[in-house]
Amino acid sequence: LAYPFAVEPRLGVAAQGRAWSWGYGLFCAATIAVALDARRLPAPLASPAPGPAGTTPEPTLGRLPPVLWVLLPACATALLGAVTNHLTEDVAAIPLLWVLPLGVYLFTFIVAFLDERLYPRRALGGLLVLGLPALALSLTEGRAPGLRGAVALWSAGLGVACLVLHGELSRLRPPPAALTRYYLAMAAGGALGGLLVALLAPLVFPAPLELELSILGCGVVAALAWRVQSQRDPPRPPSVWRDGPWPLIGALGWLAVVAVVLATAAGDRIERPRLAVRNFHGALRVLDDGEGEGAVRKLVHGTINHGAQWLQPARSRDAVTYYCPESGVGRAIAALRGRAGDGPLRIGVIGLGAGSLAGYGRRGDHLRFYELNPLAEQIARTQFSWLSGCPAAVDVALGDARLVLAAEGDAGFDLLVVDAFSGDAIPVHLLTREAFALYARHLAPGGVLAVHISNRHLDLAPVVADGATAIGRAARFLASEDDDDRYCFSTSWVLVSDDASLLGAEPLRGARPLPARGAFRPWTDDYSNLLSVMK
Repeated sequence: LAYPFAVEPRLGVAAQGRAWSWGYGLFCAATIAVALDARRLPAPLASPAPGPAGTTPEPTLGRLPPVLWVLLPACATALLGAVTNHLTEDVAAIPLLWVLPLGVYLFTFIVAFLDERLYPRRALGGLLVLGLPALALSLTEGRAPGLRGAVALWSAGLGVACLVLHGELSRLRPPPAALTRYYLAMAAGGALGGLLVALLAPLVFPAPLELELSILGCGVVAALAWRVQSQRDPPRPPSVWRDGPWPLIGALGWLAVVAVVLATAAGDRIERPRLAVRNFHGALRVLDDGEGEGAVRKLVHGTINHGAQWLQPARSRDAVTYYCPESGVGRAIAALRGRAGDGPLRIGVIGLGAGSLAGYGRRGDHLRFYELNPLAEQIARTQFSWLSGCPAAVDVALGDARLVLAAEGDAGFDLLVVDAFSGDAIPVHLLTREAFALYARHLAPGGVLAVHISNRHLDLAPVVADGATAIGRAARFLASEDDDDRYCFSTSWVLVSDDASLLGAEPLRGARPLPARGAFRPWTDDYSNLLSVMK
């Protein structure tokens, strides 16, 4: 929790590595000292024999409590991962938003194990009974609250659910002789939940359905834990509502309602997109919106649009979204065309998206895209016609752009576009001084580096200004406004070049110099600070 606020702004990567290594060395030394000292402790307590009625024998792996030792923490970590993905991808691409659910999760773990009196079981159970259907309902189409409401709802829902799961886990603690197995099962369960969301779900589900399954799993496991605890509690006077079939019927009915709402939400997420695919890099969806001449196909990752195309053949080659003719990159291409006359252009693009920039290619040009996610290339070639309909020579290089560019010879690009900063988790290594030096090596004399810095939450202009200064080139800022009729978005671009006459050409009229910000610490491969550029 402290890392983005206290460590990253003050220490470079090398210093962090040294500090971590020394800290880990001290930890290992302390662990060895404790292990040596433990030899002087008395022998472990023997396992108690089954006691008289009313006492709890030591749990064994053949009974349900040890299974819950795994399932309860597994559901909590799975819900943490699924809610974090939902908030940072589907609700808002806000940098560092992942800190909030992590803080909630850790808080519930600490509270549940600090003192059982801090876990009001009945009150929190009632909140969970109401909260899980509310979370499920918010996932259905048209029911999602606004940004603040969604963040508050999911943070509160995660807090209640994790406090119940961790509270029940704490109440299931066995006698001292079985604590080793208890803590081992707890750790295994926590790891299992994280693995299910981070590794298994992207391989199995085309859409992020792990959120619905985590909510349902939380309800099922919580109901099981309540049932086990009711059998372990001290005897109470008989009650038809407590001891009859009604508790089971009520629990099953509640779970059925939650399951039906979740199934409806999952159906909306799967059926609405034209295509939904995912891998380690995230979930991508292709959506068709509008009708007739206004019909458009777009590629989205969470809430971020990664390119679009008109579905009407007559308009299919019109530039849209961030790449309209009045955008910074559109005007840069116009200026380069004016300088080159009928000569061809060599254009490199970091970030493929739907392949929209291929719409500017002409016969004789060469366009080379650099893309990290192989699914993006598959989608661009099968769902959009930007690449297939381009008269220029087009190729796609898969892999991390910096690594691929570093391994290639000087490309001599007339234009190199860096378009990878619209989301929340920006690839910082593409904005460091070392990265700008690499870009300069691949530009032809008088070439232009176009950096797309449109971002709702980050002001990347100082970073780009410093990078341009580091390579001895001028930077110009260009902004464009929304145009709904032409499906053009408001954009912010920075053009970097050593050709003063090109930066003063007619297509770039109105571009303003990008001054460096005072007291700005340059971003390098050893240092970056996301907080310093948050709006």
